[in-house]
Amino acid sequence: MSEIKKYTKKNGETAYKFRTLLGYDEVTGKQVKPSKSGFKTKKEAQRSLAKLQLEFDNRSFSEYKNLTFKDIYLKWFDQYKMTVKESTYTKTVEHFALHILPEIGKTKISKLTTVQIQLAVNKWFKQNLSRYKRFYNYINRVLTWGFNMGL
Repeated sequence: MSEIKKYTKKNGETAYKFRTLLGYDEVTGKQVKPSKSGFKTKKEAQRSLAKLQLEFDNRSFSEYKNLTFKDIYLKWFDQYKMTVKESTYTKTVEHFALHILPEIGKTKISKLTTVQIQLAVNKWFKQNLSRYKRFYNYINRVLTWGFNMGL
C-alpha cells in the first residue's frame, strides 16, 4: 500500500517521497501512516520505507518504553477519580504527592524493580507511616492498570 513517487523541488532538483500505511496502533486503534520526502534516489527511499516497516513490525510498544511511573499514575488517576468521591481522590492525590511520587515517580517503568518498591515500603514503615500498606496497594493498582492497558 505504499508508493514511492518522484517529484521536483522548487530549486529544480529531482527527489523521491513516499506515504505508506504500516498498520494500526494497538493502543489507539488509529492507522499509522508515515510519509517521508527528500530522498535523492529511489533506492534510498526504498531503504527508508523498509526500515520503517521493520521498526513497526518489531515494536513492543516502544513509544511507551520511556514512560515514568508518574506518567502512568497520571493516566491511571484520570480513570480512578471517576470511580470515587471527591474526598477520596483528594486524599489519594495527597498520598501520591507526599510519599509515593517522591520515591519512585521519576523511575522509568522499564527500569522499576520489586527491590525499589520494597525499599520505599521499608522507608515508609520505618517512618512510622501507618498507611504504608495503602501506599503499596496504590502502587500495585497503578502498575496493574498500566500492564492491563499495554503500557
